Amino acid sequence: LDKKRDDEGKPIPAQGANKTHVYGIPDLDMFGDLFHEINENCKIQDIPATTASSEFAAGQYEINLRHTGDLLKAADDAALLRRIIKETCSRHGYEATFMAKPFLDETGNGMHLHISVYDDNGKNIFASPSRYGNDHLKSAIAGLQSTFYDSFPIFIPNKNGYRRIKAGNFVPVNTSWSWNRRDVSLRIPAGSSKAKRIEHRAASADANPYLVLACILAGLHNGLKNKLKPSNFVNFDNTKGADSVVDDEMPTNLESSLNKFQSSDLLSKYLGKEYLELYTSTKLGEIEHMSSSFIPKEEYDFYL
Repeated sequence: LDKKRDDEGKPIPAQGANKTHVYGIPDLDMFGDLFHEINENCKIQDIPATTASSEFAAGQYEINLRHTGDLLKAADDAALLRRIIKETCSRHGYEATFMAKPFLDETGNGMHLHISVYDDNGKNIFASPSRYGNDHLKSAIAGLQSTFYDSFPIFIPNKNGYRRIKAGNFVPVNTSWSWNRRDVSLRIPAGSSKAKRIEHRAASADANPYLVLACILAGLHNGLKNKLKPSNFVNFDNTKGADSVVDDEMPTNLESSLNKFQSSDLLSKYLGKEYLELYTSTKLGEIEHMSSSFIPKEEYDFYL
């Protein structure tokens, strides 16, 4: 983003970034010096950043982190990567944002996590030649479905994030799953049998990676321990968009998601009832503050 805002205080794309092409090499070259410095700063801090790519929205880019079996380190890496990106962009005269939906007419920003589970012998228990995985993988998906909506205040922790959740935008609007489809919420990426994994696509880019991992682990454990069966399967060859219909049970705002979160018996078991109540109370206070601390310009336009 440009460090300057427009006349209404809204963000604007950095000069030269008002148009980008998905996976376009020239779009990376345009900010080559910036990405090179981000990469060097990651090396200095032992953050395993790998590939970068341009994405759908103007000025939107993705940087991937190499997988690791150390979950705390993975969350540390995600948090530190954000800091590196923001500070490096600032030195180059730009502003980086991880806000879920900075522009209403552009796609939003998500944080996608890839998960596989290994046994004591170092074998991936999801490994299977089948596109759609083995029974372990399917139970894991079912477990992630079981905690999916209950975890929304963690995955989508502020009011802005729910603007991102719209049908037809390659974002989670139900608990669908499939092989290599980017319009489902739980995706099995293409790859070798040994690399079989689940991509969890729910979280906003500004979500807390530590809490997101905690909720994902809760879902995985619940599914694998109880050998759950997944629902809402979408065949890869189905031409209808898996994200074309919003599930009626899905929370569509922070208030409704907090109600579901606080009353979740399953998350209470894993995170503790006291934590659910504390988190809910904190977020309700945030909502109250946002509602009472300023009057949006549109409110004057509509009601003055």
